[in-house]
Amino acid sequence: MIDTSRFAPIYPDSGPELAAIAEEAERYITRHSWCGGVTSSYLAADYGAIVLLLEIVPLAKNVDPQVWVMTGDVPLSHMDTGSCTTPVEALAEYCVLSMGWIREKLAKRSTDECIELTHHGTLDLLATGRDAVAYIPNLIKTCERLIADEAEYRLLHPSTQEELVNVCLRCTEILEILRRRT
Repeated sequence: MIDTSRFAPIYPDSGPELAAIAEEAERYITRHSWCGGVTSSYLAADYGAIVLLLEIVPLAKNVDPQVWVMTGDVPLSHMDTGSCTTPVEALAEYCVLSMGWIREKLAKRSTDECIELTHHGTLDLLATGRDAVAYIPNLIKTCERLIADEAEYRLLHPSTQEELVNVCLRCTEILEILRRRT
């Protein structure tokens, strides 16, 4: 179990913006058949992309009672707490897996085997061929903010650090290629 004492609990009176973010994340996660509800929500990190830790009622034996949910400036997605033990690890993994989604989307291939990304609010990026391109600047900002947070960045595994830098570089290259085409 992830120690929640270092995260800010989210209550209905936590402020309208944060409460709305938590409600949206809870609606998203409870749509999954393995989740029977959310018992607690915590703000774990905010890099523009927001990482929440949700405590859930698991409906399957192989489901952790906690799950990371990414939201904010990026499409909604989730990571299990077994493979990502900190919010920064979860967000870094999200960025790396999102690059795979972008690559498949730009190649006009199926994203069925990629990370699940769900649009929300004003981030209705995921329905058209332009969705991957629209998502790239937000992904670059998130990666750059993670890399700039030296204390947290140093705690990531060296291969994750390298992957995160590569995501930034590849996304920047893709945007440059697309700009030259127009």
